[in-house]
Amino acid sequence: MSYRAASLSLGGPDFLTQATLTLVATLVVQVVVMGGWMLWREREEFSRIAKAWKVSFFAGVCGAGASLCWFSAMTLQNAAVVKALGQIELLFTFAATVFFFREKIAPREVTGCLLITGGILVLLVFG
Repeated sequence: MSYRAASLSLGGPDFLTQATLTLVATLVVQVVVMGGWMLWREREEFSRIAKAWKVSFFAGVCGAGASLCWFSAMTLQNAAVVKALGQIELLFTFAATVFFFREKIAPREVTGCLLITGGILVLLVFG
C-alpha cells in the first residue's frame, strides 16, 4: 500500500513515470540492503553472480518488467484490488500444470483454485 502512496505523491506527468520512479527507488533500496547483507554474510555469492551474469541479467530484466507492471497497476488502482486480482496467476499456473505438464491435481488444490476464483469474482462484483 505504501508503494501506491509513494507513487501518487510524486505527481508526475503520467502514471507510468510515477510508477517507474517509485520502482527505481525501491530497487535501489533493495540492492543496497541485499548487497550489504551479502558483503557481510556471503561474499562468495558475488563471484557466482558474475559467472552467471547472462542468466542473472535476463532474470533481472524480466523481474523489473513484471514489477513495473505491478507498480503501474497500483498507481492506477487501489493496491488491495490489484493484489487480489493478481492472484489469477495461480489459476494460470494450475491450468499449465493440468494441460501442459499433465500432472494429477489433488482435490484440495481444486478447492483452493475455486476459492481464489470466487474471491476474485466477489472483489470484482462488490469491490
